[in-house]
Amino acid sequence: MLYIFLSIPLLFINENISSSEFFNFLLNNAVGLSILFIFLSALFGFFVKARSVDKCLKDFNYFSVTVEIDDSSIYKGAMNLYHTGMELSFRQRDDHNKNYSKYSRILYETEYPKIKCVYRYQNELTDVNKAKRKKSIKKTYKPGLIRRALRKLRNILGTFRDAISQSFHLILGQLKQTKLKQQNKHLKNIGESLVEYSGNIYDPILENFIGRHIVIETLEKKEYFGIFKEYSKNYLQLLNVQTYETNDYKIATKVPQLTANKNDVYVSRSKKNIIIKNLENFPLYVSRVGVLNDFISVDRIIEPQKKIQIPIKEVPVTEEDVITIEFMNIADVIIPRAIAFVRFCADEKKITWKEALKTDFQSVWQVAMLKNKS
Repeated sequence: MLYIFLSIPLLFINENISSSEFFNFLLNNAVGLSILFIFLSALFGFFVKARSVDKCLKDFNYFSVTVEIDDSSIYKGAMNLYHTGMELSFRQRDDHNKNYSKYSRILYETEYPKIKCVYRYQNELTDVNKAKRKKSIKKTYKPGLIRRALRKLRNILGTFRDAISQSFHLILGQLKQTKLKQQNKHLKNIGESLVEYSGNIYDPILENFIGRHIVIETLEKKEYFGIFKEYSKNYLQLLNVQTYETNDYKIATKVPQLTANKNDVYVSRSKKNIIIKNLENFPLYVSRVGVLNDFISVDRIIEPQKKIQIPIKEVPVTEEDVITIEFMNIADVIIPRAIAFVRFCADEKKITWKEALKTDFQSVWQVAMLKNKS
């Protein structure tokens, strides 16, 4: 279709026909007009789709994230976001398959309904990503005049999306009413694409809570407490959420194998202790360890490539036992609106962007650091 449309002007050039005569031909020729609007609507639709990604997910683009799927699967990696899906590049290759190695995992847009939560753990942030996160938070909580105007415009488009789409269709229809009757479908598509590019469906309740502590409740009655940063048509985004992640590790006696989908630690034993070594390049906060759901509190931070020891008499295990480790972390999270909603407001007023950069749980980390030194 593109080749046909582009070849038409060449025919007129060869015949020494002026540009005004060329456009008059299009406007007075039903076939030429059809080709013009099909081409324009396709071009505009491609431009919109290529640029329109969910703004909550876009905020996590190029960050190390953990994606939780509804079948309890966990995928970790650096997010590369596209309008058709996302690629999660593993921190290290997955060599569990003897025939090939895995370097990344692809989640297509059609698989997004399976997502339960996306985590951006603060202890995994690099210095570059810390600066990017700070810049993003500042833009949200302290927007400039242009950014505020654009947000209000986007909210208006979101509120009146159907009316604007129909109005756009009617206005263009008046351009050449007798010649555009067959182009209703393409004109309407242009209007719908323009409105869709606005990004989100405006919600006055959610708009009022941006920058405040809220509680999000899921259909499974799970609660997330944090600072409300942003929302989109499909997602809610929170900052500084206290999270817990539980993984099983077999007590090993050989060189550890790195994994792609959970925190990399090496668990071994001595005569008196269970030894947990952090193989990551960021600190890990171990809140509890246990066997068969029988946990003891640990509350210790393991620095990168360092280890802690727990008396074996406190965690009775055998050679074949698997030890369960619970990690506490502070994360920014994205939760689908299809399974969650804002239930409570948890403060009296909106906080500043500088306050949003702090966590409410820094004292917890400080207590653990004191234990490490003791």
